[in-house]
Amino acid sequence: MIRIALAGVLALVLAACSVAPRDAPQAAYEGTVAFAAALKGANAYAAMPRCSATVKPPCSQQAVVDKIIVYADRADAAVRGAQTVAKDTASSDTDVQKAVNAANDAIRALTQIIPAT
Repeated sequence: MIRIALAGVLALVLAACSVAPRDAPQAAYEGTVAFAAALKGANAYAAMPRCSATVKPPCSQQAVVDKIIVYADRADAAVRGAQTVAKDTASSDTDVQKAVNAANDAIRALTQIIPAT
């Protein structure tokens, strides 16, 4: 069940990144949506009971949950940065694209550490 949910989240994230946005604010908004979808998968994994001698899979590893927290914080900062740069009329298209790319990279890194259990 969780595997299906995580696959759905990953599909949503990839779909959000597959269509070229019309403008910078839309690109930043799509990053926000992709981040929200990735967080849903991360939260589902973190909510599972921790694996132990008595708790067998499906379960979550505390080390992975700790890593998810770090990567989620990085993605959040990158998405917020992309939103700020996209809203700033003084930002060049190149700056906006770099910020959006950084946010997408951070989101992708987050989704890659969420195990498909």
